[in-house]
Amino acid sequence: MRDKRDEAERNVRVSIPNIPAEAVRWYLSVFNAITAYLTVTNTLFVLATQQTIGWQAVQYVVVGELLKAGGAALIVSPIITEASRVVIGAMWTKRKVQEARAEAREEVHQRWSEWNRRREEAEAKGEAFTEPPPPPPEPESR
Repeated sequence: MRDKRDEAERNVRVSIPNIPAEAVRWYLSVFNAITAYLTVTNTLFVLATQQTIGWQAVQYVVVGELLKAGGAALIVSPIITEASRVVIGAMWTKRKVQEARAEAREEVHQRWSEWNRRREEAEAKGEAFTEPPPPPPEPESR
């Protein structure tokens, strides 16, 4: 029952940018970073290349650049959010697979070491050792 509810909660999407509800914080971070960067760089470019007279003109430039940057960020942020989540998810999955493989190799090594220790002890005592060796490690698929 809980699994179905978790799945349903994971699939909830926020309406306007249509992103998963669990990614809203990441989306807002990306949106704000893009908006701030574009606003600052574009405002500095406009102020450096055009003659602005007075603080009121500077305010109009800042507000105009903020609106343009916000519009661009509104379009680009969902794409960057989803792409970064896919990349980070793939990296996390790859790391978990590598950890699982290393753990499996360690387990196989430990079984073989214990088997070999028992074999050597039996050989040192002059006893027959009939225990079959552990199964060989499974081949790793890439």
